[in-house]
Amino acid sequence: MVAIIGLLSSVVLASLGSAKTRGRDTKRLSDIKVLQLTLEMYYDAVGEYPNSASAAPVQTALGVLVPSYIGAISDDPNTAKHYYYISNAADNSSSYCLGAALEGTSNATDTCNTPELGASACDGALCTFRVGP
Repeated sequence: MVAIIGLLSSVVLASLGSAKTRGRDTKRLSDIKVLQLTLEMYYDAVGEYPNSASAAPVQTALGVLVPSYIGAISDDPNTAKHYYYISNAADNSSSYCLGAALEGTSNATDTCNTPELGASACDGALCTFRVGP
């Protein structure tokens, strides 16, 4: 009887862990989509994307968007990680790349052409989800 309960509880705990991972990845994808839409509003108003010629956390690189275009910039649900942004120039940026490190969701979307977030740009890990304009 105890063995059966132990077996069932281990199955339930494993399921909860993967559900939490999927939940965090879903939040990451949603946050990045909101940032993309906000960047397009900024581009329509200003005629360029925020300039950041080197990869930086979105909290730093996209501070110019707050509060005129977005109330607050969301960060990765894992408090030890961040979303990253890079533009294609230090001035008059016409392209960008946003990145996040997904935990379990596989996503082949990569619309970044130039610039590109490097292999270890997401807090020393590969940005497994990258999007551009």
